[in-house]
Amino acid sequence: MTRVFHGSIQEVYSPIVSLGRPNLDFGQGFYVTDLESQAWE
Repeated sequence: MTRVFHGSIQEVYSPIVSLGRPNLDFGQGFYVTDLESQAWE
């Protein structure tokens, strides 16, 4: 099992990846990182 982090203070069990603005740098989606320090930034 891999533990990933998102810049949120709440656990997210079922992210809705179709929400969000499509014109962001990486488009719509739910972005995570395996670096806890990066998520805090």
